[in-house]
Amino acid sequence: MLFIANLLILLSLAVIVFQDFKQREISWFLIPVAFAGFICKAVFYKNSLVHDFLFNSVFVALQLLCLTIYFSIKNKRFLNIIDSYLGLGDILFLVVVCTVFSPVNFILFYVCSMMLTLLGVLIYNLLSAKQTRDIPLAGVMAGILLILVITTMAVPGIDFYNDAYFLNILQNV
Repeated sequence: MLFIANLLILLSLAVIVFQDFKQREISWFLIPVAFAGFICKAVFYKNSLVHDFLFNSVFVALQLLCLTIYFSIKNKRFLNIIDSYLGLGDILFLVVVCTVFSPVNFILFYVCSMMLTLLGVLIYNLLSAKQTRDIPLAGVMAGILLILVITTMAVPGIDFYNDAYFLNILQNV
């Protein structure tokens, strides 16, 4: 079962990366495939999946609410950020990622992947003759997640579902 879950995860993430970078959109069926793969893997490794998923989902919802409020105030009218600033695929991919990590690991992944995405787009716009406003957010996050999943397969001691490693580092700082 774990082999099938890993196969679904690897294939769906690779296709998301490819499609989002090439077309700036992803096929809808990749979201439930990745979601199912990560749920199966999480059930295999963890028993408090619901708690972590709810925490991570609330965190994402608060971020999206803040973005909606910010852009609505900026534009002086209510603004739906879907398709204006974020694609529906990006938001649905964030929901999938909520199943992958414990809360501390999720926030770390979220912040780092957003910063890497921003840095990558800035570098691309500086070096490229054609400027882009479209950001392949789901593709970049899927690429980073793909690297992390492959790393956990190669190094069995890494555990996305346990906050202890990063909390110990924070306590020692």
